Amino acid sequence: MKEEGNHLQEELERLREQQHRAVLVAELETLDSITELESEVSQLNFVNNHLEEEIKHHQKITEDQRQGKMHLLQSLQEQKKEMNELKYQYEQMNAAHTQLFLVKDEEIKNLQKTIGQIKAQLPGDRHDTQTENSDVLREPKVKESLTVENGGENHNLLKSENETSVKGIKEELEIKLLKEQNVSLTKEIHQLSTDEVGKLTQIIQQKDVETPALQARLSPVSHPQDVLYLQQQLQTFTTEREQVLAILNEKVKENSHLKSEHHKMKDLVAVEEAALIQIQEEYRKLPTRFVSSGQGMFRETLQNLSCIKENDIEIEALSQKSHTLLEVFQTFGTGNEKGGFSVNCHQFQGLLEEHNQLRQQVKQMEEWKHQKELLPLQAQAVVDGENHSKLEADHTGLIQSDELSDTKLGQDQQCTGQLCNAKALPVGQLDSTSPLLLSASSLSSQSAEVQELRQSLQEKDATIKTLQENNHRLSESMAALSEIESKGHEQTDSEIKQLKAKQDVLLNSLKEKDLLIRAQRDQLLSSNEEFTNKVSENQVWRQAAKILKERVFVLEMDISRLKAENETIIEISKGKEMECQALQETNMRFSVMLREKDLQLETMKEKAHAFEQPLQEKEEDKCGEFSHLATAVESMQEKTIMFQQKTDQVILCLKQKQVENRTLQHEVQHLHDKELRLHQELERLRSHLLESEDSHTWEIWAVEKRELELKKKVMLLEEKLVSSSTTSHQANVQIESPQEQLRMESQQRDEKALQFLLSQEGGTQSALSLSNLQMVQEHFQQEEKAMCPAEFKKEQKEKAEKVEGEALLSLQDEANVVSDSAPRQLDLKEEQTGELTKQSELLQEMLDDTPKKLMNMTSSTEGKVDKGLLRNLFICHFRTPKSKRCEVLRVIGRILDIEKGEMEHLLKEDYGGVTTWMPGWLGGGPKSVPSTPLIPSQQSVWKSSFSEHFVKFLEMESHPAVPPPKLSARAMEL
Repeated sequence: MKEEGNHLQEELERLREQQHRAVLVAELETLDSITELESEVSQLNFVNNHLEEEIKHHQKITEDQRQGKMHLLQSLQEQKKEMNELKYQYEQMNAAHTQLFLVKDEEIKNLQKTIGQIKAQLPGDRHDTQTENSDVLREPKVKESLTVENGGENHNLLKSENETSVKGIKEELEIKLLKEQNVSLTKEIHQLSTDEVGKLTQIIQQKDVETPALQARLSPVSHPQDVLYLQQQLQTFTTEREQVLAILNEKVKENSHLKSEHHKMKDLVAVEEAALIQIQEEYRKLPTRFVSSGQGMFRETLQNLSCIKENDIEIEALSQKSHTLLEVFQTFGTGNEKGGFSVNCHQFQGLLEEHNQLRQQVKQMEEWKHQKELLPLQAQAVVDGENHSKLEADHTGLIQSDELSDTKLGQDQQCTGQLCNAKALPVGQLDSTSPLLLSASSLSSQSAEVQELRQSLQEKDATIKTLQENNHRLSESMAALSEIESKGHEQTDSEIKQLKAKQDVLLNSLKEKDLLIRAQRDQLLSSNEEFTNKVSENQVWRQAAKILKERVFVLEMDISRLKAENETIIEISKGKEMECQALQETNMRFSVMLREKDLQLETMKEKAHAFEQPLQEKEEDKCGEFSHLATAVESMQEKTIMFQQKTDQVILCLKQKQVENRTLQHEVQHLHDKELRLHQELERLRSHLLESEDSHTWEIWAVEKRELELKKKVMLLEEKLVSSSTTSHQANVQIESPQEQLRMESQQRDEKALQFLLSQEGGTQSALSLSNLQMVQEHFQQEEKAMCPAEFKKEQKEKAEKVEGEALLSLQDEANVVSDSAPRQLDLKEEQTGELTKQSELLQEMLDDTPKKLMNMTSSTEGKVDKGLLRNLFICHFRTPKSKRCEVLRVIGRILDIEKGEMEHLLKEDYGGVTTWMPGWLGGGPKSVPSTPLIPSQQSVWKSSFSEHFVKFLEMESHPAVPPPKLSARAMEL
């Protein structure tokens, strides 16, 4: 027995050492974790400070960029103002030109009308004057012919003078432009040729300077081998120099060829310009097309100049390539002088091949450009030919119309001559018939005939008198007409003189206007150049503004990203702080638990000492009881192992809960982002509402006559508002109904959680009764399990409040929007109800998941079997006397929640009825918390067997007095 007691003491000391080591390891781990967390926190603070400094720096940069942007915007606005002023001036100039052209057109039309009126008056006068006698009409005919000839000659002279003056002005302008272009081109070509010749001469002079230097270096060499080697190198250099000279000659030939091609292009351009000048001269006959032809010519000359510039650029590129080849040769020469005169012919051949390829590419590009330029020129030539043919057709039509008018005039003159002859015939007939009648009267003898003749003579005399009266009247009228004609001729002569004077004045004004047009054209050209320069500058500024905008956008993106990173870092730091606090709390709890374990170990020592004394007295009688104690000690060891496993499980549960807390924090952040987005949408909708209200009030002030219609519309809108309010109320009711359901479900969940807590507390009381250590551990588990649903409730309530807040915000937005657009509000409400239903479904799914999780937790805790307890029960059942085994079976039935009736029925079937056995536990009744057994003073207590005491202990532990459930601080606050 002593050896066994010593063995037990050694085992107890070993257990203490293990516990002490575990405590030290846990403390070291906690200290390491705390130090790591502190270092991480310090690093995060340093990173945060660095990020804040960077943010400040970026803010300064953004402010500087904003200021620069403002300056740029101001400069752009000023340039826009200048551009608008230039445009306004250009439009005024165009308007002035158009007005001048219109005035000239009106003056030309007036002149043409006056000439037409003169032409119309002249044939009418002829027709009137030809009704007189032939003697009277001779002088007016001569005068009329003279006036017609003079008028036609004057008109033709005016036309020819106008056309020649216009042609001369246009030719002078074109000659000036072509001279300026030729001078600029010759200057550029001369500069290019002089530059190339100067470069080549410089290169040749450098080579001539290098050759005597090489010869001077070669002269002091005394060894024959070196002399031979240097001679070979000289030969190679001479060959290479010849090659380079050949290349230079080829380059010169190419340059001359390019110059000849350039001259050919100039000749082609000159030919095209001559053709264009001819076409424009034909166009310029029409005054309306003067400006368009000038602009087309200007554009074509600009295109030709651009082609010439491109050719010049290609020539410069070729000259640069030749210069690079020469530089490469020089570098090869210098490298050979320094490093032993080693020439790399392969590289030189490669350069020659590249040069040939570039020449081919240049030729292809020139052919392609030539073809590309020929196509539009051919199209322009076709169009010009068509226009020329149209002009010729118009000219022939005008000539034909003039010929027709001349023929008509001749026909009119013939008709007037015939009418005059027809009038002269009856007068002659009257003169010839009078003597014939007299001879007939003398010869006839018949009186009747004489009387008849007399009557006829009387009648003829009456007719002659009437004719003489008519002739007298006609003579008077002809005299009056001649006077009128003379006056008209005098007036026409004076008018013609006035017209000539006006024509001279108009010619002078035309010359002055042409001079003004030239000056204005020069101004327009200069203004166009300035305009193009300003446009290019504006494009440059716009590009710079775009680049700045892109930079600002990139910087804003970087700032937003840095802000997001700062927020994430702050959140991570908060989570780490929370974890530190949780770890500190766990550390404190573990320290408390370890102290309690030390107390329990001391109590166990006392119990062991208490058990050692009766064991030493009753060594022989109670060997079985000692074996029971050994088994109890083994069970205690197993329970300590189980306790360690449970602590590990608790730590794992804590980690899982921390992960769940992080996920919930992420969800809270997501909801916070949603709230920010909703606030932004609210602000946007408010701004939109303000804008719509402003526009609405402006329309009301502008349209006062439609007040009645608007009132009717307002009444309809009020009815719609009432209907929408009813629908919104119904929607609110529909929204509140799932909220009430959620509240009911949350209450049910809380009740289930409380029931679960109560059941867990009842289950953990059995483990607490073994030792105060188990009591502390189970109390810790209860608090943790009580805190989890409380936190879950808090999060659910926060989510519900956020959902309600979102719903209220959405309803407020709907109420604001209803005043402007009722049908839109209904659609929005339907969408929001759909979103709320989705959110309620998500919450219901979460609530459905929570009882499942709780059931899983309960099943995971309740489904575990305490193998040590069952083994002890099984062993005690067989070690107890047969008369007491029924009590052991009843205790086992109570532990397994078997009803009393069923248990009694089973016992009656086995034993035929058994009486209960309920002795006291060491003289005491049942207690909720087991206390350590005291050393008894009476020997009667120790006479009962140890198995009976153990059975009673099991009964007390299977059904302890359940204490009221203890809630955590957070649950009490909720």
